[in-house]
Amino acid sequence: MKYIFLISLFYLLPFSLLSQKVDVQLLKGRQAALSEWKILDEQYQTVFSGSEYLLIDSVSFTLEANKHYILQISVLELYNPDTTLYSLKINDQPIILISSEIGTGDHFSPFFTGVKDENVKITGGIDALISDFPWQFFLYQVMNSAEVQ
Repeated sequence: MKYIFLISLFYLLPFSLLSQKVDVQLLKGRQAALSEWKILDEQYQTVFSGSEYLLIDSVSFTLEANKHYILQISVLELYNPDTTLYSLKINDQPIILISSEIGTGDHFSPFFTGVKDENVKITGGIDALISDFPWQFFLYQVMNSAEVQ
């Protein structure tokens, strides 16, 4: 009996590790606009809808980590110009800020729920100020039609 338990645990462990979640918070600007919002997956299927939270300014939920999603905003009428309509945060980090400049209509803002790795560094690199390297380099090669074929 213990062998069956160990074998089932061995098979279920990878699935629990793959289903990481991230905390998402959507903040709606107060009295900024008459609007609706949805979170869509890559196939434009609704994952989370704000229609249940019309009177609430802040909604928190979880999404799968390391996936691409789309924030769909449908603005029907703008009340206050030059204001923030929506702000989307993942794990308390601001990801998307939508202002009233977008105007009315349907708007789509893609985002990724990847988890930021704090230990990522350039191998052999050193800390530097941007003023230490005040130039940029851009290489552009023009090919004529004979080189393309």
